[in-house]
Amino acid sequence: MIRHIFKIIWNERKTNAWITLEYVLVFCVLWFCVDYLFYMGKCYFEPNGFDIEHTYQINMQRKPADSAAFPTEDGQTEETDKQALAMTFLNRVNNYPGVESVSFSKWGAPFAWSNYMSSYYINEDTANMVTLRMRWVSDSFFDVFKIKNTVKNLSDWGIPGTRKIVISPGRNGEFGSSEYAVPLSDAKQLTATYDKAVYTIIGTADKMKDGYFDSFYSNMIQPLDKKEYDLADMQIYIRVSPEADKDFAERFTREMRDQLMLGPYFLASVFHRRKMQEK
Repeated sequence: MIRHIFKIIWNERKTNAWITLEYVLVFCVLWFCVDYLFYMGKCYFEPNGFDIEHTYQINMQRKPADSAAFPTEDGQTEETDKQALAMTFLNRVNNYPGVESVSFSKWGAPFAWSNYMSSYYINEDTANMVTLRMRWVSDSFFDVFKIKNTVKNLSDWGIPGTRKIVISPGRNGEFGSSEYAVPLSDAKQLTATYDKAVYTIIGTADKMKDGYFDSFYSNMIQPLDKKEYDLADMQIYIRVSPEADKDFAERFTREMRDQLMLGPYFLASVFHRRKMQEK
């Protein structure tokens, strides 16, 4: 009986070979699909370093250039004190019921679909250049996104000339890039490759990435200079209390539209960061 079975298999060896090959190809395709889906699922659900629950983005825009608002006697538009208007905005939004923290940033916020990279030397090693993800933020940025960090005091964050920064590691926990990296604790200062400016590292933050499927780059987080404050050209994010999060965007827009009509700026939109990710 067994001999007869083997004889049939041998006689049908060409057909059986094609069937076996088909099974192998199907197995390989399924293996690739399962592995890919597992990797994508892992990337989606792993922490990205930012807590975006109860956070909102506020978009401010400039009035049209031919707007008749705030003209001078000779018909020329007044010079705008952008920093003063930004501070007025900050005070008014901070005083709104339910708002816990307000932050300004450039290329700092997650899920913004734009980033800024630059090259630096670690410590005094000028032989190895590393490419870092750059973020310019106000001190409250860490509170808005609940970024875990080791900095004990941010009271002097952004004082001109101090050049104090916070860094975060890549995926493997080291600081640097694929070409060169050091243990996070060994990094004490960074030197810019373009102007040789030296920045002192005052603390570290958890690793972070810009989107669910992006890479964990090493980050250099530095103060956003107040001279760069421009309500229409910054990322403005707020964190609200869980109790105030119901219909917050609609309520805030309705009640604050007039108060945030500041100089050449007006409130364009407010939207929940989490809901935007789900669209």
